[in-house]
Amino acid sequence: MNWIKCSDRLPESIKTVLILVSGRVFCGYLSMDEENGFYISSGDVYMDLNAVSHWMPLPSPPKEF
Repeated sequence: MNWIKCSDRLPESIKTVLILVSGRVFCGYLSMDEENGFYISSGDVYMDLNAVSHWMPLPSPPKEF
């Protein structure tokens, strides 16, 4: 999987993805409500859409545990 520029394409709303903010990686989801930004999954911290440069789908879980 490769990082996708937010300027090229945005992820589906409310689908958890990896997001890149100032070189740091977080899990978050896009919320296209009146705020139009990303929420960080661990604590509902809002990130303005312009603060997130890239995103990537989460990897598939391992097939064997």
